Amino acid sequence: MLCFNKKENPLLTPLTPINNVELGIYKNSLDFVFKNDEIRNIALSGAYGSGKSSILATYEKETKKIFLHISLAHFEQENSNYLIKNEIKKFNTDEQKVSISDSFSVSLLEWKIINQLIHQIKQKNIMYSNFQLKQNTLKSGLIKITMAVIIFIVSLLHILLSSDWNSFYNTLTVEWLKFLLKFTTFPEFRLISLLLCILLAGIGIHTIILFFRNLRS
Repeated sequence: MLCFNKKENPLLTPLTPINNVELGIYKNSLDFVFKNDEIRNIALSGAYGSGKSSILATYEKETKKIFLHISLAHFEQENSNYLIKNEIKKFNTDEQKVSISDSFSVSLLEWKIINQLIHQIKQKNIMYSNFQLKQNTLKSGLIKITMAVIIFIVSLLHILLSSDWNSFYNTLTVEWLKFLLKFTTFPEFRLISLLLCILLAGIGIHTIILFFRNLRS
């Protein structure tokens, strides 16, 4: 909405939803809907900017319910028409073309709805889904991977070069450093290093298998 003040400076009023409107009778109606399992579809109608989305946003905030939002505005009509036209070229008769056009339009709409739904669910909750989600590579995740690789390499070197490490340890002259590293010369520590290598190798193999499985999906 656009209005002008006395100084003729434009003042813009946002029409985006807010979550602090007075629900009034809408709350009772929505409560009834969610308590009745037989109701599958509801419609909240009104003119543009009348507050439909604000009512739902306020109800979501007050009731702490989990909502999944689907926006029809996100559907790209031009791309959809292009795909449909390419698909109907495979058929000869007009009847077949009309049938496949209607069927493909519905399938495309269903796919886009599912696409929006799936991107609002954490991937760990749908591990067996064929939908591949974009993920941000977090800095903390990269640090964990780097530390795991370093620990694996150090543990492996400690196992393979334990005798050389013990010889190097005996040449140390700094007492406090020698005291700190003494535990690394114990035979039991080689066993710990071996267990670490096996554990990290297993995690790495599991991660690689999941990666290639996702590529084939």
